[in-house]
Amino acid sequence: MNFKFPIFNFRLLSVVAASLLVVFISARADDLKIEVTLSETTTAIGEPVELQIKITGVSQLNEPGNLRIDGLDIQFVRQSSQQMLQFGTGLKGGHTTSVTAKYIVTPQREGTFTIPPLSIEVGGKKAASEAVTLKVQKGAGGLAKAEEQAETAFAKIVPARLQAYVGEAVPMEVRIYVDARIQHWGWDRQKPPDLKTDSFTTQKWIGSEATSTAKNGRAYHLLVFRTAITPAKAGKLPVGPGEFKIVVQLPRPKNRRPHMGTGSLFDDDFPDPFGMFQQQQELAVPIKSVDLEVRPLPPGAPKSFAGAVGRFTFLADASPRTVHVGDPVTLTTKISGRGNFDRLPAPRLAEESGWRSYAPAGKFAADDDLGISGTKTFEMAVVPEEKKSTLPAVEFSFFDPVSEKYVTQTAERMTITTEGEKLATAATPAPSGTPPALVPGTAPVAAPSDILYLRTDAGGWSESLQPLFRRRTFWLAQTVPLAALL
Repeated sequence: MNFKFPIFNFRLLSVVAASLLVVFISARADDLKIEVTLSETTTAIGEPVELQIKITGVSQLNEPGNLRIDGLDIQFVRQSSQQMLQFGTGLKGGHTTSVTAKYIVTPQREGTFTIPPLSIEVGGKKAASEAVTLKVQKGAGGLAKAEEQAETAFAKIVPARLQAYVGEAVPMEVRIYVDARIQHWGWDRQKPPDLKTDSFTTQKWIGSEATSTAKNGRAYHLLVFRTAITPAKAGKLPVGPGEFKIVVQLPRPKNRRPHMGTGSLFDDDFPDPFGMFQQQQELAVPIKSVDLEVRPLPPGAPKSFAGAVGRFTFLADASPRTVHVGDPVTLTTKISGRGNFDRLPAPRLAEESGWRSYAPAGKFAADDDLGISGTKTFEMAVVPEEKKSTLPAVEFSFFDPVSEKYVTQTAERMTITTEGEKLATAATPAPSGTPPALVPGTAPVAAPSDILYLRTDAGGWSESLQPLFRRRTFWLAQTVPLAALL
């Protein structure tokens, strides 16, 4: 298997990278996948971040070589492997293996650095990662850095982007750093951070397992909660502030207090390797707010636009295709892509002349754990009121935040065969008040044959609603036990 890290030049740096050595395969080649991620995409000079290379579809790597990028010091930390069993019947069962290599990346100068795509090939199958970019700034100065290093726990809000449109779903992470010297600590993945998001709607929170990372030269436990937020109005809107509570076991100094004025809960020179001197404490980790610049949707929206923001594709189908006039046809529309599915409306009929339609029912199948990627299916009953040869055209409009344009998609007209005559026009209802008397010798008007007809006349059961004590038969019946008693 070849693992390729290409050599290229660009404005801020030149890249020379050593390849990872031979990979031993134990999983299916069609499961092959490679992912490259950074714990931070923005940092300062001298502030290390973690680089993680995860290869799914392999079980072991020989010791990886060092990656070399001008302006970055990249040191290999460790590698780990994972196996996931998949239960099923027949040939559906199996297992998936993966290997993860971790590096610590320490910037040596200011600039924007790009780690190019990595590629692998196994059994004729190829996989490639996406390029990742690290932006390095000058930093906040020695004092600010020292204060951050002294923090036992802190948190950051990291949205996928700082600019968005009204109604656009924006993925977001809350990263919580806890000093790695805390040996025993607990947190609830099902209990997300308490975050103020008054101007946004929020998808469900997803909590991850704790990992290890480094920041400002210090080791931390890293907890990550992910969600997606959707702004409800335009303007400069704050996300947060908030807090996250955890219960920790802190080292208890022996016969002396912690250092005062440093902001740290530890005495670095106090050894307690077996955790014999411990004290339990609840930490409320503060989360600073981040401003999101939200722009209004541009004017000129099409008539069929009803608030969908994202990138979508649209398909339509109908069944049955041969019906009698007055019989329903089920019109099925499917919208796939990535966007605000929680606000996604059903497509509309471009014309309704000669058709009667009913409210659609929708269901959503997500492709990700945040609920912003997947397929939403709508089913709507349409009834031809006269002979028709085609179904009405169906339109779906959305705003694409990437191209910053409105997009209207129209499904092709589907042919249909209708049998029977045009439905009779319903009689004009009589004005409210006293119902019109029937002309002697005429039959009452029959109830309409609409498929959703609800009967509103009382029929023959209205008399049964009269209270028993007002009925003559009730009082006559009481004479029977009275006569027996006498």
